[in-house]
Amino acid sequence: MLARRIGAEGLRQRRPAYYLARLSLVTLMFLGGWKAFFLIRIVLVAAVTAAFLAVTFGQAALVIHAVLKAGPDFTGRVAIVVQPNA
Repeated sequence: MLARRIGAEGLRQRRPAYYLARLSLVTLMFLGGWKAFFLIRIVLVAAVTAAFLAVTFGQAALVIHAVLKAGPDFTGRVAIVVQPNA
């Protein structure tokens, strides 16, 4: 019932532009964070930069998981969907 409602609302459609924008932003955050970490020698600022990188790693993991789960539109792989017996 919920799956039909989600499908009717169009929430299961692929959004390649969204993932491209999000992945680009996360990549820029990742590279900028590492650059700041190596260029700034102040210990407190390095600790804040490390916390920023921790958040960035989490976002990268979420984006990569979503893209790999999306299937053929992004990676050429076919996602295996397992539906529990209702």
